[in-house]
Amino acid sequence: MHKRLWVWEHLIGRASQSRIEGLLDCLKNEEEKINMIEQSSEATEPRKCASAIAIPGLRTKEALARFAGDTQRYRHWLAEFIDHGPAATAQVREAMTKGTQEAALNLVHTLKGRAGMLGMEEIHSVALSLEASLRSHEPTAFWLEELERTVAEMSERLASTLGKPHKLN
Repeated sequence: MHKRLWVWEHLIGRASQSRIEGLLDCLKNEEEKINMIEQSSEATEPRKCASAIAIPGLRTKEALARFAGDTQRYRHWLAEFIDHGPAATAQVREAMTKGTQEAALNLVHTLKGRAGMLGMEEIHSVALSLEASLRSHEPTAFWLEELERTVAEMSERLASTLGKPHKLN
């Protein structure tokens, strides 16, 4: 506790101890809320979702925690990826073909973020490698082909498990 107070004093200046303790209490309350959500979702939703969505390359439990255990919303975004993923890789290829590197970088970065949020570890990793190659002006053909392949495979797996996307209520 004393170390935390010292850090806070140096981060926000010499504030009153009661103000710092108040801030720490707020942080502690937020941490407790997060822990309750994680425990609640671990106790119920991930097991249901993991058994219902057992797809190789999909880290369901970790991804579902990012959605605060909201299985319906998670399934919605997985279903959206069925069409979005291949469309995004086509946009990346088009941007790279046209030589618009900044657009390609933005598209890859966005796809990488979505894949990470959804627990698509392999796609995230490949997109990260393509992004790094684009930034350092290294050859990108291999990573672009890998991205297209991994996205297509995941989209097929999702479609066979979830069916086509549907609107959220």
